[in-house]
Amino acid sequence: AAAAKAKLEAEEHAKAAAAAKAEADKLTAAERAEADKVAKAAARKKMMEDARKAGEEKRKAEAAREAAVNEARKAKRLEIAKKRQEQAALDADAVEAEKVAREA
Repeated sequence: AAAAKAKLEAEEHAKAAAAAKAEADKLTAAERAEADKVAKAAARKKMMEDARKAGEEKRKAEAAREAAVNEARKAKRLEIAKKRQEQAALDADAVEAEKVAREA
């Protein structure tokens, strides 16, 4: 009877230990789930931050390209204006030379 009682107590102890382990595993699973949730949120936040930075860099690059194009256009306009002035001066010289030739 004592052996049976000891066996029964050992089984109850094993059941209690198994229940305690299951409860600890459940808690650990909940903690893991919470850690996963936090990790996913951090990953999502990092992804959004990376996307924001990439967009910012893209906008800066586009603005730099646009500024370079505008600068090139301005340089071209100045070059054309200078050529027109030179041509106008040549034309004026030609007209003056023609007047002098007629008067002579």
